[in-house]
Amino acid sequence: MATKQQHSDAAAVTAQRQAIARVRRNFWLLVAATILAVGVLSQALRGPNNPATAAIVALSGLAAIAGITLAGRILTVTTAGRRRPARRRLIRRR
Repeated sequence: MATKQQHSDAAAVTAQRQAIARVRRNFWLLVAATILAVGVLSQALRGPNNPATAAIVALSGLAAIAGITLAGRILTVTTAGRRRPARRRLIRRR
């Protein structure tokens, strides 16, 4: 028979897996949105020189910067545990 502790541990593991899946999904959504924003920015920069094009350039540029920043933050946080710790130099005192 499963104890109360085992049920709560299983629920915690399930919740953690769901959270990780949500973070991964959000990361890839941000990457896709950033790619789309950069594509729109590229097309707008090739367009005619007028105020509407300038607005599209500004908005798509801001969207690309925000997407890169947020995706980078997620990537940094999710890969922090995988990086090797920095080696410390031991200084001997005499």
